[in-house]
Amino acid sequence: MRGRANHWGLGAGLEFSLDINKNFELIGNLQSTYFFKANEIRTMGGKLDIKCMVPWNYYHLAGQAAATSLEPFANFATRDVEVKPGFAYKGLVAMGYNANNIYCDLGYIFNAQDSEEVTLKTWHSAAIGFSDEAYDTSASGGFDPTNTSHLNEGIDITAVTKSEVDTASATTPASIVHEFYGSVGYKQNLLRDYPMFFACGGRYEWRANNASIPHFGLWLKAGIAF
Repeated sequence: MRGRANHWGLGAGLEFSLDINKNFELIGNLQSTYFFKANEIRTMGGKLDIKCMVPWNYYHLAGQAAATSLEPFANFATRDVEVKPGFAYKGLVAMGYNANNIYCDLGYIFNAQDSEEVTLKTWHSAAIGFSDEAYDTSASGGFDPTNTSHLNEGIDITAVTKSEVDTASATTPASIVHEFYGSVGYKQNLLRDYPMFFACGGRYEWRANNASIPHFGLWLKAGIAF
């Protein structure tokens, strides 16, 4: 299979369906997919000299050796990288009931994804550094990433090397998502000729380790066929 930004992958799945009786049905589905590494273009950040990340530093102005103008660091740090997504898992278990024109279902959905591995392929041959806020672009000789007076000491007082490019800022972390859903409905033929239905349902989703705010949804619908 091919997906996830043109990554090729291999997948396997298992499905089952069990009729408990004429009114109850139990179904399940499990899928596992492994995506191989491929080339992508992503924007990365840079690190401090102490090797920690500076939030949003790709918006800071930076310059290349001898440059007479400055650009956001993102212009330099948007590069070809090798991305390995790893494994992705999806699972579903649900139960359905249908009797006396009433139908309902209740289910659980599970999604999990490995953390990506991002590797920077190449870096610029010319030196690049974060500029000091007071740097004057009209300075003789242009920007000099080896001159500490030209550099932003709050970020990095040396030229940014390949090892100081923060690939983690361009990496999608591992995630686990849980969801419960349910619905109930009623169907009937109006005057025997016009099928109609009413249904309502809801869902609740959350991520492991409080990675995001839990959220829920409710819905209500009705219909008639002529």
